[in-house]
Amino acid sequence: MNAPVMHNQEYDAKRFAEAIALANVPTLLMVLVQFTGDFRWLEDPYLPKKSRGLSDNESGGLAEHLQHEVRDAALDAILKWRAGKPIVLPNPSQDLLINMMGVTMGEVIPPEYAPMIAGELGLDTHTPTPAAAPDGFRAVIVGAGISGICAAIKLHEAGVPYTILERNSDLGGVWHENRYPGAAVDTPSHLYSFSFAPHDWSRYFAGQSDILEYVLKVADDFGVRANIQFNTSVVAATFDETTNRWRVETDGPHGPVSHDANLFISAVGAFNKPKIPHVDGTDTFEGPNFHTTNWPAHLDVTGKRVAVIGNGASAMQVVPAIVDQVDSL
Repeated sequence: MNAPVMHNQEYDAKRFAEAIALANVPTLLMVLVQFTGDFRWLEDPYLPKKSRGLSDNESGGLAEHLQHEVRDAALDAILKWRAGKPIVLPNPSQDLLINMMGVTMGEVIPPEYAPMIAGELGLDTHTPTPAAAPDGFRAVIVGAGISGICAAIKLHEAGVPYTILERNSDLGGVWHENRYPGAAVDTPSHLYSFSFAPHDWSRYFAGQSDILEYVLKVADDFGVRANIQFNTSVVAATFDETTNRWRVETDGPHGPVSHDANLFISAVGAFNKPKIPHVDGTDTFEGPNFHTTNWPAHLDVTGKRVAVIGNGASAMQVVPAIVDQVDSL
């Protein structure tokens, strides 16, 4: 016998009830403010306590009965919205956004963050009108990673010609270089999506290949690749105060080349040069010896005795990925 088909409204209620039972309480409080326009959710006794360290602060430090009250109210508000009731505050003011963020975090948020918060939430719909750049006005961007690609797309929108100088053979930055086993993001994948290029990630913590695939697609979709000079290293950049222009010296496939620009944007990132510690004996070690950034493409660690130096984010990824293959670790 076929299972009974649940009515859409019943399905919604069940689905959202299950989700809200697991949801972050401080976040639900802000959902309630926006959906209902009721500011009591920003006051005692619902004020969340500040989280400790990197804790997700799921409960906000609220008493159990208050958590249940918030979850019940949030479910009711969401189901009414699903049934057609409009959101009371679809576009909160920047002052209210700062207040809401401060309550969520349990601390004072500087007002300068308001435009960024509005932009992240998709509430800032203002798009500047591109202005025709003066003749000869152009930009040079160093690095074709995530930041460099974003800068390129926004410069194009503003009508500014640009050139990206990239020392690698392809774009992607840290996600092009770091290909060690287990390489992945250690923050939620959606934080790696540009607001102007949303993406449906396959995993909450996307792997290196997923991130790289996204970056490559964005660059191609926005026509960035045609403006990149690959295998080109920046040797020097000098600002001439008499002309207000940059002179950028490079070394690439065709030898030394000079670039002249009004804007010089460094998008080289923070993780593109490996930190190699001094360990006695590495100069005489006869086995493979490398940094995770330079993981050999065809390395097979099966049955090998492996030593990993460091226990930071990269180690937390690579160690679980190889531990079942090696002889000892």
